[in-house]
Amino acid sequence: MLAIKTQLRFVHLSDSHLGYRQYGLKQRLTDWSRATEEIVNYAIKNKVDFVLHSGDLFNSNLVDHTTLIHAIKILSPLKQAQIPFFVIDGNHDRRKGSQSDTANNVLQHLDLVDYLAPEADNLDTAMREIGGTNIIGLGYHGIYLRSKIEHFFKQMPDSPNIILLHAAVEHHVAEGHPDISLSELEMLRPKAEIGRASCRE
Repeated sequence: MLAIKTQLRFVHLSDSHLGYRQYGLKQRLTDWSRATEEIVNYAIKNKVDFVLHSGDLFNSNLVDHTTLIHAIKILSPLKQAQIPFFVIDGNHDRRKGSQSDTANNVLQHLDLVDYLAPEADNLDTAMREIGGTNIIGLGYHGIYLRSKIEHFFKQMPDSPNIILLHAAVEHHVAEGHPDISLSELEMLRPKAEIGRASCRE
């Protein structure tokens, strides 16, 4: 749990990968869900102001019905406790091809999440204000992040901001090619109260 000078209290998590039968094992499917549920319960027990999820809530952009129902059950107690759950796309659960909606859109329709996503690289749909702090969700952009980051920076209000980004950061990713380096991410620092980049798995 992190706290910033506005005295907001929140929980941050990433890469829940709901629906992931890792190694083909049903137990791993249960493990991913249980870990996410434990974090949600922690947030409720500690009466935080909000929860941040920086991508890959689901393991796929094509979520099966059972996984979606399970996600609804996990997140419903947060709604009942009136704790906002902000989420962005990761590389696993983002829109692909002609897909117009994902499971995150379904959860937003049910008022279980606040889905932050730039629209055509415009941040108007990706920013929320809570307790005097802006939550800005950049989502996942892969190799295109380098060419977009300055454009995003120019659209951001002055701090305090919390910037959510899902990216493979150079020297912080176990496999595959990095999307961006830490030095390039430094561009965001003047606008960020807290900047968070999560490596994809």
